[in-house]
Amino acid sequence: MTPSTYMKSRQRKIAAYGHSILGQLTPIHIIPYAALHPKWTAHDFEHHAEEIPIHLSAHRINEHAEANLQLKKETKPELIIANDHVTEEEKQVLKTICPVHFVPFTQLDWRTQFKQTATFLNEANEAEEWLIHYEELVNQAKKACLFDHPPKTVLPLRIFQDQLYLSVNRTMSEVIFQDIGLLPAFQNDGQLIEKKISIRSIYNS
Repeated sequence: MTPSTYMKSRQRKIAAYGHSILGQLTPIHIIPYAALHPKWTAHDFEHHAEEIPIHLSAHRINEHAEANLQLKKETKPELIIANDHVTEEEKQVLKTICPVHFVPFTQLDWRTQFKQTATFLNEANEAEEWLIHYEELVNQAKKACLFDHPPKTVLPLRIFQDQLYLSVNRTMSEVIFQDIGLLPAFQNDGQLIEKKISIRSIYNS
């Protein structure tokens, strides 16, 4: 990021409200004034945690919605970018704070969401440049991962409180399976999955 771009990113007091919003802002060099924590990738935490002044609580987010909204009011952002799947009550409160752009979370794929947000923020050119670089990385990943015939399969697992989960989020579905083309090691019709699974069932599958 150039010094001028960095300064531009710091001049906009934008708040992110939603798990996926930070990932739509940082590629176009916008560092939000407030964002949910700790629902960040390791990369975001390493590179942006100290640059984001206000860390909203993402632990059991519904339980902390009132505190998060109050913190939003106190920080007085000039603009809020939020996922549209927040509750109606949250939407109404957010609208009283400042202008809000709601990103259609379920209706649009991640590319369209990203382009829409970038256009709303007058950063469409930055988004296009990032997407070109992204496609280059996807092609590199394909060459590295798909050299086997047939390609190896992938089983995405998540561990929470000593319990194993078969976990397919949007990143796994749209990037790993669709864009890169790796195959799921289970029957999947493109739906998001979050269900308990045992070691025994993995061995028997």
